[in-house]
Amino acid sequence: MQIVTISNRPRIALETLEFVAALMPFVDEVIFVCPRRQTEAFTPTGGRLAVKVIPEEDLLGDQLQRFQASPDHQLMNWLLRSSLPSVESLQEVFLMADDDSRPLVEIPVEMFVEDGRFHGYTTYALAHWTARTTDYDLGQHRTREILDRRGFPTLSYSAHMPQIIDKALLAEVVTELASETEAGLAIDEWSAYFNIAQTRHPKRFHPPRTYQTLCWPALPTDWDAGVRPATFRFENTYPPLYGEGALFEGLSTRFDANHQAPDSTEKIHRRMAVQSVYDSFVARLLRRAAWVVRRGVQTGEARLTHTPALYRALRRFTPPPIRRFLHEASCHGHDPAWSFPSFMTRYRCRRAGD
Repeated sequence: MQIVTISNRPRIALETLEFVAALMPFVDEVIFVCPRRQTEAFTPTGGRLAVKVIPEEDLLGDQLQRFQASPDHQLMNWLLRSSLPSVESLQEVFLMADDDSRPLVEIPVEMFVEDGRFHGYTTYALAHWTARTTDYDLGQHRTREILDRRGFPTLSYSAHMPQIIDKALLAEVVTELASETEAGLAIDEWSAYFNIAQTRHPKRFHPPRTYQTLCWPALPTDWDAGVRPATFRFENTYPPLYGEGALFEGLSTRFDANHQAPDSTEKIHRRMAVQSVYDSFVARLLRRAAWVVRRGVQTGEARLTHTPALYRALRRFTPPPIRRFLHEASCHGHDPAWSFPSFMTRYRCRRAGD
């Protein structure tokens, strides 16, 4: 089976390739889609997997000008992945993956295809995504609006783990959304594919499964996860987490057969330890207190409460720098996760491996 990765980060992508080669034995070829100037950097020597590199300029065809003119990363991702059905050498069924999505354990093919039907992995309902600060955030809202308007389900399949794709079904979805593409609307490729394909061809899919990605989100403070994995088989590899004083300090980002199993166990242990602190009563109480303060300092919030005098007082006596910080933080939309005290997370990260 082929695995297709779109990337402009050769070092990270080739590190991930080591994990795929060792822990996904059913994968026999990787296809990298990258800028033409990087094709040589994406061509490793040796290794178990065959490697094919496709310049994104060749893949995009008529969409190249729109791609190069767009500052929207979500739209760029949609244009690239929605162009994959045009690749003649692409198999009828393949895996689509991010360049930093790495297996933690050996992965069986049945995780994706079982009894002739496909498994898709979901993270939350698109309606529950409230942030509006990045291209990705806005793409989630746009995708929900498009799917809802057309009468499709609105689950999110942006799980940051490989997902199984049927080439012909992807082509159908791309055709279904041709008018949105032509209008330059940013679409989440994962959610658009699974919600539409499963509706059109229900017998081809198993019911959705909960995603199995460690560090998606990287830390509990990043956003309020809609659902939580019961097990972890892939990692969203975020290099800053391996830095000094960070969650995975002392662990390597490279594949090592002798240390893979214990390192994976350790990473899961540390991430779950941080989650445990985040879920504790004290942390929940602190977040609630921060939420109350935030409500008090935001313009126009007082009239929405039953105790306007309290909120007016909080707004009046909270220093301006804190008011600005709270207002900016609230724009991330993941209330109340942003207000968790970061020093507690850092402390627990250092202690988790003891």
